Amino acid sequence: MSGRDGISRRHFLHGALGAGAAAAWPTVLSPRFTPSSARGRAGVPDPVGFVFTRWATDPFSLGSYSFIGVGASNADRESLAEPLGDGAPHPLLFAGEATSAKYAVTVHGAYLSGQRAAQEVRDSADRGATVVVVGAGVAGLAAARMLHDHGFAVTVLEARDRTGGRIRTDHSLGQPLDLGASWIHGTDGNPIADLARDRGIRTVKTEYENSVLYGPDGRRVSTKRERQVEKNYHYFLREIEGPRESLDNDIALGTAIADVVRRDGDWEPDELRELEYAVNVTLEHEYAGDVDELSLFW
Repeated sequence: MSGRDGISRRHFLHGALGAGAAAAWPTVLSPRFTPSSARGRAGVPDPVGFVFTRWATDPFSLGSYSFIGVGASNADRESLAEPLGDGAPHPLLFAGEATSAKYAVTVHGAYLSGQRAAQEVRDSADRGATVVVVGAGVAGLAAARMLHDHGFAVTVLEARDRTGGRIRTDHSLGQPLDLGASWIHGTDGNPIADLARDRGIRTVKTEYENSVLYGPDGRRVSTKRERQVEKNYHYFLREIEGPRESLDNDIALGTAIADVVRRDGDWEPDELRELEYAVNVTLEHEYAGDVDELSLFW
């Protein structure tokens, strides 16, 4: 398997830490791991409880955040941000991270999109007009706050029994566990970082290197094996670059990966399982979609 060279641990482990810890998705680190299989091994105790998310089937969100599917592009995000009924007395405006071409999938992207929509209302409506904001997620709350501060009469409608949208912290196990957003992506020029500072909220710098990887048997994976997994994963990233540059029509990322597996034909079962893990935590979690749905081009 010559030519499969390395990738930085920061890149490889980024996705593993992006799921709000293994307690949120216990199958992420080891697909075949069960409490009984680990009992007595490596000192892993039985869990006291489970908390996990089902954002994909949540009727109010239908996903953890947006991603670009096969045949779509980043320009579609800009199209989503365009008002409906342009020129009419009461246009319909959309906000949310999916409408942010620059900061998609982030909380600050949602926040800024809410302010963008509010600014469009300010530019087209008379001060003191009544505005209805549908949804009390970050985008809706940002829009409502800005409009309220500029003299508009604002009513916020929310279908859930709570505010925050896809930001949710669970306390059912006695400790706070973020089941939605949990990172501030950058601290300079980020309005979410500014909000945290203004309210005296303590933040902690994320260290991607500070992680531990376990195998299906509950034992810690050796550094040597981790590096081999990284090499294999990086090899696949390089191999799918060719189709991405040469194809006229978009295909699924999963199709491109499967083509490499079939072409090489020399992968051991353990290597394929490790590849599936690496793809899951670095691509599927990062982009909130299955590789068979994700765009190869994007």
